[in-house]
Amino acid sequence: MVDAKIEPIRNPITGAEHRAQIVLPNGMEFTKAEMASGTSKTSGEIELDFVQTYTHLCRVHLNRQGVIR
Repeated sequence: MVDAKIEPIRNPITGAEHRAQIVLPNGMEFTKAEMASGTSKTSGEIELDFVQTYTHLCRVHLNRQGVIR
């Protein structure tokens, strides 16, 4: 079981949302991703607890050759 929460990166001074993207026109996993802050916790045989760590959100269109462009 995984409990996950994703939220925008925040400016440490003002608390305002801060948007950042990674753009990889020839990327092998994705071509564009939005950066975010993630918190996740698992339960079961493998227990993990990550608080406000790096995560990214992207649309993934893959086949056996990689990204579908």
